[in-house]
Amino acid sequence: MIADVASSLDAWQADQSNAIHLLHETGDIIAGVILVKKYWNLCNLFVDPTEQRKGAGRALLEAVVPLCQRRSPRGKLMVHSSTVALPFYEACGFVRTGPGIERAGGCVPLELVFPTPEEGA
Repeated sequence: MIADVASSLDAWQADQSNAIHLLHETGDIIAGVILVKKYWNLCNLFVDPTEQRKGAGRALLEAVVPLCQRRSPRGKLMVHSSTVALPFYEACGFVRTGPGIERAGGCVPLELVFPTPEEGA
């Protein structure tokens, strides 16, 4: 997982115009981070364990959704979630799109489809 995160951050640094990387700070600590590549691929959303269930993850997601909604070529935000994070993503409106992938911690595909302008986006 650390290698995946490092690779995602390297990709963001190489092409910051095609990705969003945000931090959520609580006081003087970084409570969480989010990385979305190509405005549809939610690569990483991590919250410090001591800050979980305090709104950092939701705040990060709520910050990137409008940015992605305007720029996503797919009209949605997609993520492969760990099984532990499934309830969080589902509470935020994501729906499962297929079976999980065999991987430590699980890897379940989810998506958040953006409303079209006709639907009142």
